[in-house]
Amino acid sequence: MQQNSLPLDGMRVLELSTEVPGGYCGKLLLDAGAEVLKAEPTGGDPLRRYAPLGAPVVAGKGIDGDHGLLFGYLAAGKRSVETEDRDHLLTLAAGADIIIQDAPPGRLSWEQVQTANPAASLVSISPWGTDGPWADRPATEFIVHAASGSLTHRGDPEGEPIMIGGRFAEFVFGSYAAVGAMSGWLCARSSGWGQHVDLSTVEAGILSMGGNYELLAGQFGAPPMTRMVSVPSVERCADGWVGFSTITGQQWLDFCSMIGRPDWHDDEELMTAPGKIARADEISEATVAWTGTRTVAEAVEVASALRIPCAPIGTGRTVPTTDHFAARESFVDNPDGHPQPRPPYRIGGMESPPPRRAPVLDAHADSPAWEPRPRNRPLGNPSDLPLAGLRVAAFTAFWAGPLVTSYLASLGADVIKVESIQRPDGMRFAGWPQEKQRWEYSYVTHGANAGVRNVTLDLERPAGMDLAKRLIADADIVVENFSARVMDHFGLGWQEVHRLNPQAVMLRMPAFGLDGPWKDRVGFAMTIEQASGLVWVTGYEDLPMLPRGACDPLGAMHAIFAALLALRRREQTGEGQFVEVALVDAALATAAEQFLEWSAHGVELGRSVNASSVCDPQGVFQCAGDDAWVALSCATDAQRAALAEKLKADGFDQDLEGWAAARSPAEAEAALLAAAVPASVLPDPRNLLPHPQLEYRGFVEWMDHPICGELGYPGFPFVFSGLGGQLLPRPAPALGQHNREILRNTLGLDDDAIAALADEDIIGDWPIGWDK
Repeated sequence: MQQNSLPLDGMRVLELSTEVPGGYCGKLLLDAGAEVLKAEPTGGDPLRRYAPLGAPVVAGKGIDGDHGLLFGYLAAGKRSVETEDRDHLLTLAAGADIIIQDAPPGRLSWEQVQTANPAASLVSISPWGTDGPWADRPATEFIVHAASGSLTHRGDPEGEPIMIGGRFAEFVFGSYAAVGAMSGWLCARSSGWGQHVDLSTVEAGILSMGGNYELLAGQFGAPPMTRMVSVPSVERCADGWVGFSTITGQQWLDFCSMIGRPDWHDDEELMTAPGKIARADEISEATVAWTGTRTVAEAVEVASALRIPCAPIGTGRTVPTTDHFAARESFVDNPDGHPQPRPPYRIGGMESPPPRRAPVLDAHADSPAWEPRPRNRPLGNPSDLPLAGLRVAAFTAFWAGPLVTSYLASLGADVIKVESIQRPDGMRFAGWPQEKQRWEYSYVTHGANAGVRNVTLDLERPAGMDLAKRLIADADIVVENFSARVMDHFGLGWQEVHRLNPQAVMLRMPAFGLDGPWKDRVGFAMTIEQASGLVWVTGYEDLPMLPRGACDPLGAMHAIFAALLALRRREQTGEGQFVEVALVDAALATAAEQFLEWSAHGVELGRSVNASSVCDPQGVFQCAGDDAWVALSCATDAQRAALAEKLKADGFDQDLEGWAAARSPAEAEAALLAAAVPASVLPDPRNLLPHPQLEYRGFVEWMDHPICGELGYPGFPFVFSGLGGQLLPRPAPALGQHNREILRNTLGLDDDAIAALADEDIIGDWPIGWDK
């Protein structure tokens, strides 16, 4: 293997997408070594002509003068042919390993791809999936926000619901698509058969933006969701905006001390999320009294010293020159000299090539077609899971890390999650209702940990550490997502893991990375949203707001992608691989447009609430009833004409607000959909079920939990043609549920040894300090 080779060298990708998700999926594959050919429709990919609100028009502004900055970022290094000829596309598909396309209807069917190339995998990206009762419903990114429950919980209760800005959701969907593409490719490499990977962006939205597994929270009896402004979160300082995030009880207590309110320490109401919401004005007043007399830098310094998650609110102007990102070399210059985020992972000594230029339309029309892939590969069972036989040792907590291992389990890996009864996963204590075994009722813990097994080991004592090291020695992948110093504190950094197991892939997921001035700072998804520029483009004109957690699944998808690349690189080199996926790097990759617009045009993109430069009209409209809304988004002239005709026919010519106010949300949605206008009610994500489309696709997997009983677990947003039905092998584990099974069957301990560990509280199933 050559030193400068990449994991996906030799992979061929045919990109038939004209949207951001497919383009970003192709970019991730290309940056890892794949050759990507864009087959563009007549006139070129519409993204060539895209510019965001507030930015200059495209003409003459892009590389080579024929496209805008976002297209240049997504298409850099790809080849281009301009064709809509079906036979030509099938000829290209015959030589491809992966085909990416928007659907429905799609330019190639799965049946056609199978006939042309049985080993190719087709990744279809659509709002509802390619089949089912809602498959043909029209939708845009904004409608996906609405239908997934994303709008329901974001915004001021006195104002309109708002989406996450900056086309962020589309990048999230692209990261899911890249994971699906890698999964299909791995299936084909093991069995000889490609997969149709049918990705629903609505399902991805439910997982990523619909309120952190609120679908499970509803099953635990949580009250209906309402819009709110998190406190503390985004606050004014003397010279700008700063962001806080107090997830744990200790962080809240330290925050109270910091702002001069230690009297809140004993206020039980403020120790709960509902209590903070009810007294938001009181908390906000005290917070602003403290932040308003300090600069952003001063506030960040004090909070960071107290281990309170905190970050300056980054913008397209400020982020690329921030000391931490400069020290980590988070940005590289594109061929025009403008900074853009580097690939959002590091794998060993692997170096990604520098950014290249995006192709001129049809620049490669005369290039020879790919040779068809040979069909003489040994054929196995297309339902075989590609990671079967691999073992994962998981030192993970909260959301991003557990979600990685849950997906690896769904592909067949045996995942063993390590917790302790001294310090269980902190996310276990967030949720409803307040049962005696409260730690077993966290909806996020259930959603993010489905499929894995659980063992408790006290890593602070030699016997527990010895068992953890034995798990590592037998693992193919070791995953951790603590702050940078935690694993080194335990003596389980890369050097020790590699010593114990030279073949292991180690995946580390610190918030801000393993080097740079911020490496030891505590950070959650909200902190990443604040630092990366995402908060800056989300919210109202006078108030930036948190997306509230979406960077966790975003980071998880990039980490899964990188882990699968590392497995491939291990195969190429015969050696274990070290992988770093800083959550902030994944967020920066999705915010590239902000940085490019500032560098190229001097435009600092801001908040447009729910407006779009592509879809107009677009927004939420108040309907009859209390806080009742319908979302609408017109992306084409035909949709705008249909909307105008509908309003005119109903006697509300050009009066969309009046038309909506005279109807319930369900009535408005039905009328607009009947006119082929993209629309959606704003469902409560805690009450999505029953849902005909989700049920048709099997998105919710019903399983029996040993403490909570039967629960409907959200799966992943893919339907694989060859892998059958439910992919999650088991529900989320109870604390220490598999202690005996793992210690006896995996590590070879006898009953006496296991009993001794339990007597010494090295293992257990009940947190220390909680009454039985």
